[in-house]
Amino acid sequence: MKQRELISLIREFPDRSIQWLLETPDNVRGLLKIISSDLADRINYGQLRNMKRTFILDNFRKREADIVFEAPFFDESKDTVSEVIIYILIEHQSSIDPAIPFRLLSYMTQIWDIQVRQDN
Repeated sequence: MKQRELISLIREFPDRSIQWLLETPDNVRGLLKIISSDLADRINYGQLRNMKRTFILDNFRKREADIVFEAPFFDESKDTVSEVIIYILIEHQSSIDPAIPFRLLSYMTQIWDIQVRQDN
């Protein structure tokens, strides 16, 4: 590894390290089990797919969601398998940003827009 690449890696580590950890399906499973063990057990992590997460908005500003996965999900009540989107937002900030809810909504609508286009 070149020194320039190493320096870049070190500089990005605080912001990117959790994303790098969650590139492994077992780590995604572990995180989701902490949040909701019941739901986490119904996801097929062997077929976990990393979705596109960079969006160009109408004002040509680029937005990047942290981590977005799509995976098969077993619905026990209907005894069927459907798709679920797993969106993991990671924010490292030194101060409160009142725009975070709006940014989250923006990411979610972009993801839904991709789904609608795929279904048509």
